[in-house]
Amino acid sequence: MNENSLALELLKQVKSDSRKWFIAFITTLILFFISNLVWLYAWTMPSDSYSTYDEETYDVDAGDGGNAVYNDEGEVNIDGEN
Repeated sequence: MNENSLALELLKQVKSDSRKWFIAFITTLILFFISNLVWLYAWTMPSDSYSTYDEETYDVDAGDGGNAVYNDEGEVNIDGEN
């Protein structure tokens, strides 16, 4: 009878410990997914630095009614020619 009592106590303790570890694992897993969702939300939010960017506009005239394109290097391309 003494052996059965010890075995039952050990099984109860193992069951209790495994339940605690399972709850801790599930909690960690849920927090992991929540942190990823928060990170993705923060990643897709517009940044304030874009709103402070001063955009410059230029009027570029091809002269002959063709296409004129002003590029980043400060050059004007008229109908594909510099």
